[in-house]
Amino acid sequence: MKLYDILEHNDIIDQVIAAIGEDEYVSLKDYLITMKINYLTYKNTAAAVLTRIIQDLPKNAAAAKEIIDSFDPEKYQAVEDFATAANGGRNIRTNLPVEK
Repeated sequence: MKLYDILEHNDIIDQVIAAIGEDEYVSLKDYLITMKINYLTYKNTAAAVLTRIIQDLPKNAAAAKEIIDSFDPEKYQAVEDFATAANGGRNIRTNLPVEK
């Protein structure tokens, strides 16, 4: 992008477009639009989604490991005890919806 900005600022892009002719310019522009559509279509395919999941898996696994490693059952129990007390001493787990 930096190179493009330099070329654009110095009017070189306009000179190149003028030199290639209108037919070729239209063909190149149509080709770029087609490439963009194909890229966006691929990005939303199952293969692309799976690729992103696989690429993010190590990072997500590391984050999950950190959560597990830092889990403190005593702090969890303290939060649960506080929630039970705030619920009038009633067990907070009985208020949860039943999963089917």
